Amino acid sequence: MFDKRLVLLPGLVLATGLAVVAWVAGSMAPVVGGPVFGIVLGMTVRALWKPPPLFAKGLAFAGKYVLQASVVLLGLGLSLGQLLQTGLESFPVMMGTLFIAFGAMFVFGRLLRVDGELRTLIGAGTAICGGSAIAATSAVIAPTQASIAYAISTIFLYNAIAVLLFPFLGHLLDLSQNAFGLWAGTAINDTSSVVGAGYTYGMAAGDYAVVVKLTRTTMIIPMVLVIAFFHIRAKRKEMTSDAAAHGSGLPWRKIVPWFILWFVLAVAISSRGSFRRLPWTPPGCSRGR
Repeated sequence: MFDKRLVLLPGLVLATGLAVVAWVAGSMAPVVGGPVFGIVLGMTVRALWKPPPLFAKGLAFAGKYVLQASVVLLGLGLSLGQLLQTGLESFPVMMGTLFIAFGAMFVFGRLLRVDGELRTLIGAGTAICGGSAIAATSAVIAPTQASIAYAISTIFLYNAIAVLLFPFLGHLLDLSQNAFGLWAGTAINDTSSVVGAGYTYGMAAGDYAVVVKLTRTTMIIPMVLVIAFFHIRAKRKEMTSDAAAHGSGLPWRKIVPWFILWFVLAVAISSRGSFRRLPWTPPGCSRGR
């Protein structure tokens, strides 16, 4: 067990070092913010230097589990009332963007003669939560590796543009903290990019954007069920009894974004007043703000 954890150490040390550099740069240039510096620094390092396999597992762990843990900790600075109110306020907007995303995927994808499975993957990634939605959808429709790579690359490209461009556009449009948080939480796909853009604009905007994003992420489950229904119906004639026995089940442990449940639990604990002010909580994230 110790050896397995030790394998993560080189990548975690590298990720921590980059995070410290980004934090210092963000402190020196608060207009830009640490999250943006972190994303740009990571992209630059990756473009100029390919980390050896020694760093791979630690970097993957930091990119997924450390990020999810940080989102859960953000919940300790929010209240249950904030979570419910924000979710209800943003729900109509999220549903609208979901239908528009899939509608545009179907119409423009067919006009541009994009492959059906690639259309579905890009639509899911755009409508819900980027890579997580693409992975969940892939478990249902079993696309080619090329389609998965194209879809994830497309989502990543626009996430990178959004995290840099959205704060600038928000200030240009003079958006309020909540308005920007709603916009970022519904329009940006990846959680890390939502966090980066939201907290670059302001602490209140970051709080709002995270809650909107996590509320939006819960839509991954009904979305996957709907896609599975239409996919199975379309492929029914091709399905053999063996495929039905081994390929029709949904890997729920991989599809369900479990960290959201921990986030809600953290919010519930915060609502009871157990964490009015945390050492790691930014000034704008304190409970009852």
